[in-house]
Amino acid sequence: MVLETTLWDPSEYLDSPKAIAAALDDIARAMGINELTGDTDTSI
Repeated sequence: MVLETTLWDPSEYLDSPKAIAAALDDIARAMGINELTGDTDTSI
């Protein structure tokens, strides 16, 4: 069985502020919120 893959560009789906906010939320959860806030000079 051969696995076929295709290119997928997530930026094609980030077409609204709500989608971008959701993506940033996912990144924050994956990185750990403290690391993200430190990189962006913000605090929560």
